[in-house]
Amino acid sequence: MVYLPNAISKAGWWGFAALMEGKPIDGKDSEVGAVIWVQVRDMK
Repeated sequence: MVYLPNAISKAGWWGFAALMEGKPIDGKDSEVGAVIWVQVRDMK
Protein backbone atom coordinates (compact mmCIF):
# COMPACT_ATOMS: atom_id res chain seq x y z
CA MET A 1 0.00 0.00 0.00
CA VAL A 2 1.21 3.50 -0.81
CA TYR A 3 0.26 6.54 1.22
CA LEU A 4 0.08 9.97 -0.39
CA PRO A 5 0.18 12.60 2.35
CA ASN A 6 -0.88 15.94 0.98
CA ALA A 7 -2.02 19.34 2.18
CA ILE A 8 -4.46 21.15 -0.10
CA SER A 9 -4.43 24.91 0.36
CA LYS A 10 -7.31 25.92 -1.91
CA ALA A 11 -10.94 24.90 -2.28
CA GLY A 12 -12.06 23.17 -5.46
CA TRP A 13 -11.81 19.82 -7.22
CA TRP A 14 -8.41 18.14 -7.03
CA GLY A 15 -7.38 15.05 -8.99
CA PHE A 16 -4.60 12.66 -8.02
CA ALA A 17 -3.34 10.09 -10.52
CA ALA A 18 -0.99 7.13 -10.37
CA LEU A 19 0.41 5.12 -13.28
CA MET A 20 2.71 2.09 -13.32
CA GLU A 21 3.86 -0.55 -15.75
CA GLY A 22 1.69 -3.65 -15.95
CA LYS A 23 2.33 -7.17 -17.17
CA PRO A 24 2.66 -7.63 -20.93
CA ILE A 25 -0.59 -8.62 -22.65
CA ASP A 26 -0.27 -10.57 -25.91
CA GLY A 27 3.37 -9.48 -26.12
CA LYS A 28 2.52 -5.78 -25.81
CA ASP A 29 3.41 -3.45 -22.95
CA SER A 30 0.58 -2.35 -20.69
CA GLU A 31 0.02 0.20 -17.94
CA VAL A 32 -2.13 0.15 -14.81
CA GLY A 33 -3.51 3.43 -13.51
CA ALA A 34 -5.96 5.02 -11.14
CA VAL A 35 -7.43 8.48 -10.54
CA ILE A 36 -9.18 9.79 -7.45
CA TRP A 37 -11.05 13.10 -7.37
CA VAL A 38 -11.45 15.03 -4.11
CA GLN A 39 -13.73 18.02 -3.53
CA VAL A 40 -12.22 20.44 -1.01
CA ARG A 41 -14.28 23.13 0.69
CA ASP A 42 -13.10 26.15 2.67
CA MET A 43 -13.01 25.65 6.44
CA LYS A 44 -15.46 27.81 8.34
